[in-house]
Amino acid sequence: MTIVSALVPRRFDIPPAETRLFQVDPETRLLAHCHWQPRKPKDAPVIVIVHGLEGSSDGNYVRGIAEKAFHRGFHAIRGSINAHAVQLRHERGLPRCLRGALKR
Repeated sequence: MTIVSALVPRRFDIPPAETRLFQVDPETRLLAHCHWQPRKPKDAPVIVIVHGLEGSSDGNYVRGIAEKAFHRGFHAIRGSINAHAVQLRHERGLPRCLRGALKR
C-alpha cells in the first residue's frame, strides 16, 4: 500500500482550506486548516482532527477524515501540533494548545 500511494497520489473532494492561527493563550498559537461549510452556518457541527505525534495535518488519513466529515455537513478543522506550529506545554495529559482551542 505504501508503494501505491507514492505512485498514485490520492485526490480529495474537499474545498481548499482557510489557514488560520488560533491564539489559544498569550504564548501559544495553533495552526489549523479550516474547511468551512458554505456560508459558514453557525449550527453546523465541527470536527477537529489532530494528527499523531509524527504525522502531519496534510497526511492522507487526516485529509480523508476531513473529506468524509465535510460531506456529512461538518466544518472540518485539521489541526497541526508539530514543533514548528505550536509551543507544546502539557497540562493533565493534553497539550495546552488543544485545551485552549477546544474551549473557544
